[in-house]
Amino acid sequence: MNPEFSTKWSKDNKIRDDGDIGQLSINGNAISFHIDGYGDIFARNFVGQDSMHNYKVYTYGQSKSDETGHYYRVSKVFLYNGDYTEFTGDYITDIKSFSFEIPGLPSWLNIKSVDVGISEDETFIIHELPTPTIVLKQADPYIYIDFERKDVIENFDDNNQKAIKKIPRIYVVFSDLVDDRKVVDTIKILMRFFSLLIGKISIVEDIRLDLEGSTLKMWLFLNKDFSVHYSWNAYWMYSRYKFEDIHDSLLQWFERWYSFSCDESYEILLEAYFQICGKKTFNIEEIFLTYCRFMEGYDLRKSHDEEIAQELEREILPVLSEDSFNKALSPYFIKASSKYKPKDTAQWISTGFLGRIGLDSRIKRIDEVHFSFIEINRDKICKGIDVNKIYGKISKTRNYFAHYKADKTGILEIGEMYNALSYMEMLILSVLMSEMGIDTEKRKNAFVHDEVFWMNATHLRPAAEK
Repeated sequence: MNPEFSTKWSKDNKIRDDGDIGQLSINGNAISFHIDGYGDIFARNFVGQDSMHNYKVYTYGQSKSDETGHYYRVSKVFLYNGDYTEFTGDYITDIKSFSFEIPGLPSWLNIKSVDVGISEDETFIIHELPTPTIVLKQADPYIYIDFERKDVIENFDDNNQKAIKKIPRIYVVFSDLVDDRKVVDTIKILMRFFSLLIGKISIVEDIRLDLEGSTLKMWLFLNKDFSVHYSWNAYWMYSRYKFEDIHDSLLQWFERWYSFSCDESYEILLEAYFQICGKKTFNIEEIFLTYCRFMEGYDLRKSHDEEIAQELEREILPVLSEDSFNKALSPYFIKASSKYKPKDTAQWISTGFLGRIGLDSRIKRIDEVHFSFIEINRDKICKGIDVNKIYGKISKTRNYFAHYKADKTGILEIGEMYNALSYMEMLILSVLMSEMGIDTEKRKNAFVHDEVFWMNATHLRPAAEK
C-alpha cells in the first residue's frame, strides 16, 4: 500500500476550504510531503480530505524549498475513514490495539495457506487451508501472528493468486490505552526480533489502529527506518533460523527479548547498534566506535561494576571525612594548590576503581563467553600478533577516535579495523541472541548458516563438515 495524495492541505487540525494544494507520497516507511507555493515555515501539522478519506500529516517543519514550493520533514501520517474527527496534540491517543504486515515474513514462515485443485469439469478450485495462530507474547501486551484472508486479483498467470490470498499479520492488543509512541516502540521490538532470527528485515506495511470508542480503523504510516541489514546480499538464500525448526521456542524467546528491550538500562545500547544497521550510510570509524560502545556498555551492566563503584564511593566517604584523614591528607592537597574535600576524593577513588578494567579486558571477557570470534580469527585481523595485543589495539583505536588523541601508536590500521568489524558484530549478535534465551548450540548453528558471517564461523562447524 503505497498511496499518493494531491489535495488541499490546511495547517494544524481543522480542515478549511482555503488550504494550499500539496502532495503527500508514501513509499513503504519513506514519506515525502510538499506544499505548492509559499507554504509556512512555522507550520507543523497539516490536514487534508478527499471524497472518502481524511488525512493528517505530522511534520517537524520545512526541510527545503525550490521553485515549486516547500518540502516538510514528516514524522507520521494517519488516514481516517468516516466523518472527520479533529485530532489535536502531537500523538494519536486512545489506541487499544493495532496490526501490521512485514513483507518478508510469509516466506520465512513458509506456511501454505491456500491450495488449488481441479473439479470434474477441469476448472480450477482455489480454497483456503487451515493456518495456525502463532502466539509471541501472552499478555501486556498480547502479541500474536494470524493469517488474514484477502480476496484479490493480482496475477492472472498464477492460479493461487486469482481469488484467495492469505497473509500473515502481527496483532498487538494492549491492556491499557496507549498513544502511537507505544505502537512505534512495539513495532521496533518486533522488527529487531525477526531480524535476529532471519538475518535481515525490511519495512512494515499496512499499520491499522483500533481506537477506543470507534468502530472504524485508522491507517498509520511512519516515516521511520525499521530495516536491519536489508541491503545485504540481493539474493538471500539462508535464514539464521528456520521457522519450522524453532517455532516451539518463539514464545519463550520473544518474551525474554521484549523484557530485555524494555529495560531502560539497555535502551541506549540497542538504539546505537540497530541505528548502524539501517539504511543510512556510516563510515568505518563510526561503526567501529559504536561496536566498542556497545560492548563496553554491555559488560559494565552485566558486571555491575558501576553499581559497585557507586557503593564504594558511598561507603568510603564517611571514612575519608574523619579528622585523622583530613589532618593527614590536607597538607598534600595544599601543596598541590588545592583543598582536601572528602566527597571529591571518594569520587576519584570510585572513578579509579571503575577504570581498573579497560575496554580491552571487557571485550576479552565477551569474546571468551561468545565463541572466541576475535581470538580464533586473530590472524585475519592482525597477522602474527597475540590476541591480547589485538584487544589492546582495539582499545587504543577507540581512544584515538573517541577522544581525538594525539598519539596514534598501537592503533589499528584502516584495513585491520575493517577486518575487525565482522568479528565485533558477531560478538554483539551472540550477546543479543543469548539475551533472547537462545542456547549455545542454536547460536552456533545460526552463525554457521548465516548468509554473511558463515565464513567467519568455520571453527563452530562439526569436525566432519570442516
